[in-house]
Amino acid sequence: MIVACTPLYVQILEQIEDEICTGKWQEGKRIPSVSELAHQYQVAPQTVSHSLHLLVQRGILKPKRGIGMVICAGSVQRLKQKKLAAFLSLVYRARKEAQLLQIGREEISAMLN
Repeated sequence: MIVACTPLYVQILEQIEDEICTGKWQEGKRIPSVSELAHQYQVAPQTVSHSLHLLVQRGILKPKRGIGMVICAGSVQRLKQKKLAAFLSLVYRARKEAQLLQIGREEISAMLN
């Protein structure tokens, strides 16, 4: 989902990470080309290239001559760890807010169900 307040290249980067994390795209395999991704996300190829460049810098993707971008070994585990850390940070902040607002566990449980 494209969100207006986050730069497009970041949104695309996160969507690519999600595709890798969920197993839709597998380690050692080629991902769609820049032009395919640009068409899929309806953005300029330069925007996709920027996202892919950042993923290469982070060790998630690597360019292979004649093949395209390939997902590096260990990427799924690294991405899941990153996402878990972000989730735990969010939960911690929510817990602090709940304490500040004096919202109990039962009330939180009712809100979530």
